[in-house]
Amino acid sequence: MKIIIFGASGATGKYLVQQALDVGHEVTAFVRDPDKLVLRRTRLTVLQGDVQFYHEVEEAIRGKEAVVSALGANSMWKYDAVVVKGMLHILTAMEGLRVGRLIYLSTLLVKESRHQAGWLTRRLAPRLIRSEIAGHEERESMIRQSQVQWTILRAPRLTNKVRMEVARCMLKQLRDDTTHKKTVLL
Repeated sequence: MKIIIFGASGATGKYLVQQALDVGHEVTAFVRDPDKLVLRRTRLTVLQGDVQFYHEVEEAIRGKEAVVSALGANSMWKYDAVVVKGMLHILTAMEGLRVGRLIYLSTLLVKESRHQAGWLTRRLAPRLIRSEIAGHEERESMIRQSQVQWTILRAPRLTNKVRMEVARCMLKQLRDDTTHKKTVLL
């Protein structure tokens, strides 16, 4: 499958790229800084771009069968309008180009699923990282209102071991029709 991964040079994104290649996908890694993604393999195209520019996003998505997003804010302490705008660009391009499948990595800490987190996390996270949570909630809302076949995965705190499993689960959703327009708690 021809897929594009947004946030490919991030901590989870790197696992997504590696695992997607390992299972035979043709991968385009969309990154701001190509030097942050040292992996080079056949079936991998590293594309430098910025999600705040619609034309770059649209051109990157053209010809793909699915989009995988592990985009995250530059700082968990402040609201990242660029990432929110980027998700709008991704969805608009997908709808215009008729690319139907989106896998989006969110957080368990959004209001709808926060009760699944531990007591201390439920109490502190909304105060400490409210901007990051608000960004995910806004992106989730846009995704739900879109015409694409989305799956939102909500992950707990991401350690390296958890990131490997999250990446595996995200890629598995690409071929799982039962999770279309559904949220999956990890």
